Amino acid sequence: MAKLEAADCDVCCDGSSPTQAQVVKERMLGDGKVTAMAEMYKAMGDPTRIRLLYALIQGGGAVCPRSLHGA
Repeated sequence: MAKLEAADCDVCCDGSSPTQAQVVKERMLGDGKVTAMAEMYKAMGDPTRIRLLYALIQGGGAVCPRSLHGA
C-alpha cells in the first residue's frame, strides 16, 4: 500500500470547513501507539493465547494447560 502524504490530501480540501478527512487526521493515533497495538494483536494471533486470555478473564487465577485444548 502506498503511503499517503499530507500534500496529497490538500488536493480535495479547500480549508473552508473541516472535512471528514481532516477530522480523522487530527484524531489519528501516533506511530508509537499504532505500533504497540499491532504488536499486541500479533501476540494474540495464536488460538492458545486467546484461550489462555479468555480463561484468565473468566476468573482463573491459574490455568491448567489441559484446559486450553479441545473445548
